[in-house]
Amino acid sequence: MLDLQVLFVDDDAQLLKSLARLIASRRLGWVVRFARTGNEALQILDGQGCDVIVTDASLSDMRGSVLLDQFKQRDPMTLRILLTEQVDHKSISSLLKSAHQLLAKPCPLPQFVEAVECAIALRSLYMNEAVLRVVHRLEHLPVVPRIYQELTQELRKEDCAPNSLGAIITRDMGLTAGILKLVNSPFFGLSRRVESPRQAVSFIGVNILKGLVIYEKIFKALDPAKYPDFDVEKLWAHSQDAARCCKAVIKHEGGTAQELDSAFSAGLLHDIGKIVLAEGCPEDYFRTLRKSQSENLPLVEAEVAELGITHAEVGAYLLGLWGFPDTLVRAIADHHDPSREDRPALMSAVLHSVDVLMHDRYVRSSGYCSHVLDHEYLSRNGWGDRLEQWREIVDMELDNDIAQED
Repeated sequence: MLDLQVLFVDDDAQLLKSLARLIASRRLGWVVRFARTGNEALQILDGQGCDVIVTDASLSDMRGSVLLDQFKQRDPMTLRILLTEQVDHKSISSLLKSAHQLLAKPCPLPQFVEAVECAIALRSLYMNEAVLRVVHRLEHLPVVPRIYQELTQELRKEDCAPNSLGAIITRDMGLTAGILKLVNSPFFGLSRRVESPRQAVSFIGVNILKGLVIYEKIFKALDPAKYPDFDVEKLWAHSQDAARCCKAVIKHEGGTAQELDSAFSAGLLHDIGKIVLAEGCPEDYFRTLRKSQSENLPLVEAEVAELGITHAEVGAYLLGLWGFPDTLVRAIADHHDPSREDRPALMSAVLHSVDVLMHDRYVRSSGYCSHVLDHEYLSRNGWGDRLEQWREIVDMELDNDIAQED
């Protein structure tokens, strides 16, 4: 593998020298270049390219977000990181539009190195460059129209309540991913990771959220006409059910409060790659959906046949790029094939099992193609005898949901 090409852009010459010394002392094997202005950085891009760009938010000749927009257009495969000292709507909206990650300045080198290496490590796992370009260009995910309407209505109230906003955001995977990406950026400096959208809203604050949604219109409502033959409402309902079931199983396994929130997020976001593919390359993906339906194939098999990559991998790659934790990223990447990982993880086992058990119910009721449970993985890692207990928990959660609807 070629050395990682990293470009730092900052008009503080002393800072750049300090960075050069620190990186050299760590022997990271990176090829590091430095630029003092945005235009100088663009010249380096045109001449040599780079894998990662790290830029200050305020350069002498342009805003850092403008520079990142240029990189996104010219070389979308570049990992884009914005450094800023200020808390304002512009810097935060840049995270959701121009940058993959937002770091507080000054940023400790270990924190920066971890952010870069975690995101870049995913590239060795997923090989379809055409699909990856779609992911790198993606700013944020569309929101179910009725949920977007509920959110904007709530934000316009004078007595808008953070708990109400959190409850609305929890019902949509695009909003959840965007808000968790924002609040967990090192820029906010929280001592531990926030996994709950409800908690995230309390940290971000109503005013910032209102600015992003209403005034800057960072999020957008999904256009149903863009998704023929793709029942987005059904996908959202499945994701909600999976979130509740994963959380219930992890609770049964004695998980901590943070692990319960993480399990909920994993369930809610496990199929986020389907939306990425439908939004980014609709013609190819809808052809894949039709192949799955007409030939009664599991969707992941049709995806591999048509795209060479699965929605699980695409979703995991996006979340890894956005700085989500490795445990969640790996669980989502492997939720159809947990044996691909050497390291056993309870979250991966639970998400895989819950997804298969839920599809078993779909098959019994509507003729869906069944999903294959990886019994060998579960048995090898000591979870084989838990499956029937997990099945009972899933059935109880889903039956309770049906009873509430009746």
